[in-house]
Amino acid sequence: MNEFRNFLGAPSTIGETSLTWDTIMGQIAISALLLAGIMFVVARHEADYSLPKVLLIALGLSICGMLLGSTIGLLAIPVMLGLTAWSLHQFCYLRWNMAALVTGIYVACQFGLALLLRPPTG
Repeated sequence: MNEFRNFLGAPSTIGETSLTWDTIMGQIAISALLLAGIMFVVARHEADYSLPKVLLIALGLSICGMLLGSTIGLLAIPVMLGLTAWSLHQFCYLRWNMAALVTGIYVACQFGLALLLRPPTG
């Protein structure tokens, strides 16, 4: 229920951090910039990496990830991998192998950033 309240804009605390619309939208913007940068480096000549399109894709993936994570838990990870690859193939015109490569790099960077930017414990 807490994730649904966050989706509606009500602040909640998770550990020491407070999730609000500002932090959620900031995370989506960072995700979009990261995804556009990865597509620029890896698939520059075949991908449509325009920022408005990638921002909408990142927004949709974030909402789906939040809803799937709150309903099916860890099973959301492989579902989100497939959904991300499909979105890149469908909306950014990447071939399947390039979409899978960009998805793998994107998810690895997301996990790395989550570990780097987590609040200090202790």
